[in-house]
Amino acid sequence: MSSSPPVSTEGPRGYLDEVSDSGVASGWAFDSTAPDKSLTVELCLDGEPALSTIADLFRVDLASKNMGTGRHGFRADLSRLLVDDRPYAISARTSGVKLKTVVTVRGGPALANERRTVHEPGRFLHVEHEPALVARLARSRRRLAIVAYYQAQGRVFDYHRRILQDLKNQGFATVLVRNGAENLAGFLEHARALADLVVVRENAGFDFSAWLSVVELLRDTLEELDELVFANDSVIGPLFPLREAVTRMAAAECDFWGMTDSWGRAYHLQSYFLCFKQRALRSSALGDYLRSYRHPLDKSEVIDQGEVGLTQALLGAGLRPAAYCPYLDVAQRWLNDLPRRLAEATHSPEAATNPSPGQPLQQYLSERATHYALAARSLRSGEALNSPHYFWDTLIRDFRLPFVKKDLLLQNPERVPDTGNIRTLLASHTEFPVESLLEVFALTPGALAPPLPLVVA
Repeated sequence: MSSSPPVSTEGPRGYLDEVSDSGVASGWAFDSTAPDKSLTVELCLDGEPALSTIADLFRVDLASKNMGTGRHGFRADLSRLLVDDRPYAISARTSGVKLKTVVTVRGGPALANERRTVHEPGRFLHVEHEPALVARLARSRRRLAIVAYYQAQGRVFDYHRRILQDLKNQGFATVLVRNGAENLAGFLEHARALADLVVVRENAGFDFSAWLSVVELLRDTLEELDELVFANDSVIGPLFPLREAVTRMAAAECDFWGMTDSWGRAYHLQSYFLCFKQRALRSSALGDYLRSYRHPLDKSEVIDQGEVGLTQALLGAGLRPAAYCPYLDVAQRWLNDLPRRLAEATHSPEAATNPSPGQPLQQYLSERATHYALAARSLRSGEALNSPHYFWDTLIRDFRLPFVKKDLLLQNPERVPDTGNIRTLLASHTEFPVESLLEVFALTPGALAPPLPLVVA
């Protein structure tokens, strides 16, 4: 059971909430003197350091207490260390400070067996429709799209329908793979008509394990495809027809591509939408990567081994990546637009209260303008920013990116300003209905209220 965080205490602190029956430890860590920093948490077995992880997962309870960005939760898989059939005392610390609570769990063969089950990528809880028929359909169309789905309540939103229908319109055989089985009957009632194949698996390993479980199910199909798409529902859309991106990138000189790219951790294509062309699908590098993927349960490891590791493995084999909306082009366009943004920020109603009487409004840097200034400094110094968050409006307005990140709107972990303009932007640049956006806000527990647009004085 999760603890309620204290309202105010100086310095680093946190709580080890629990260690699950499968050996996954979870909790939170936060430093009030550095509220935007993600702390490193060291987990200990019987007082000895055993594993480190980053506390960067979003938690509504932390955000509601105004604890930084709210992204101070952690999860870490300890099961591979709990090998002896005996009790283990598990504790945690950050920056030399012990987190509250010590949890005792029993290790041994039973836990090891449970962990292997969790890591088994092909274990499905339900399969709707016939995989062999879908494999034949994919081979005949030479296009296959696998869409990973996660929604705790099992709700199917309008944007799920839209992305799957759009992929079908582009000639892709479609697979919807869900992590988790809550409200399975309600989910299947709405989902079975959306894709050529619907599969439900245990909620483990995030999107990469979901995609690879379907690859394993249809393993004889890949080499006969011209295009394979991995997509997930962490983005809302399509805001523009996918045909625009798919057609342009089919003609691009690349072997695999994504909607956006990043230099965070190492250069990689961001994995919410990836497409592999014929040369990549027939390469030993992709096959070797898929076979060697270890299906980690920790989100940070999934990013390292999955999102970053995949691009780096294919790059190392001489395969050519490309981005539909290249980071450097998008960042430069955003910088070119910076004077307009700053002018709006310094005249916005939020900046109307000056820090001292008589100070000209134009000299007062609002929170909005400060955000812009820090982002610009990061760009000019070479620090990588998350393009779909920091440059979301540039991507839609100037690059026609067909998606917007769901967590940007529902949680806004980077506190990016002007997200309220999403409705204006959708109305003026796309045909995507605002009602489909508001549906996600209304039916997602813990979501922010829909933000309102900036009104310039």
